Amino acid sequence: MRNSPKSPRVICQMASTGLLATSLLMSGCFSALNDWGEGLSDGPGSGSSGRTKAAVLDVVTFPIQAPLLAVLVVTSPIGMIKRHNEEAEQKHIADLRAQLKANPAQGLDEKWLTSSDQDKVQAMRESLSEDIAFYPEPIKNRVFDEIPDYRTAIFKDKSCFADFIAAHYEAVLTQDNPTKPEVFVAMLMNPNTPLSVLDKAFNDTPKHRVYIFLSPACNSTEFIEKHFTEVSQQSDDGGNTLRALLQNPFVSDSDLQVVAQDSETYGQNSALARNILNRRQTASKRTTQLQRGQ
Repeated sequence: MRNSPKSPRVICQMASTGLLATSLLMSGCFSALNDWGEGLSDGPGSGSSGRTKAAVLDVVTFPIQAPLLAVLVVTSPIGMIKRHNEEAEQKHIADLRAQLKANPAQGLDEKWLTSSDQDKVQAMRESLSEDIAFYPEPIKNRVFDEIPDYRTAIFKDKSCFADFIAAHYEAVLTQDNPTKPEVFVAMLMNPNTPLSVLDKAFNDTPKHRVYIFLSPACNSTEFIEKHFTEVSQQSDDGGNTLRALLQNPFVSDSDLQVVAQDSETYGQNSALARNILNRRQTASKRTTQLQRGQ
């Protein structure tokens, strides 16, 4: 009579048994070799050579035993159960995140972050960090007020609109932590931050000016020219703010030339300005050649 096909679990268990037997057999052989190595040390004048050979055997045989033991752990019934539980847990968390996408208020209303169900806690954390774009503005307002630790995630999200940023500027400014300015910096670096907010930040927080000019929202030559003189005279930050301003693609050639022509005052920033001007001139020549069909 033909043998019935075996299930994957049975096959894994059979493989585990075979690996275990192989591992034990090899361990017995290695133990015998160890004994042989120790026996060599009993001979006259052998000194520690037996123990050395035994240690060498251990080093040589370990690479053979280790993969067998690793496979044994993975394919054992206990390993399979652990892996199955982890997969089930991840699926449950993914299902909970899907619930939050469909109804973002649920996690706040039911206070998932402080739930005794750790899957809900994890799902809420992942949702706030990675799915905040699915949260409508009223829910983002609740997150801002009720869960301050996730304000950075709100402002890093590109779906965070200009009106929301402008409405929360004062609150963020008041609560800005000098040692942990992540929230304020994330707000400045959001591409939707209005120039009016960047203008306020320029005057309110000089320590953050470098981020203003690095921000993708700083896309106005007029804005940069407005603040160029003050930045060019700022010397308390090692020239970092001026460097950020010079690297902004909207800085004018005239501002670059002011810095490029005064190496004594601007040092390395003067060399940077000259390099940027040279690159612009090269790019302009290339564009002209292309337009002429050369």
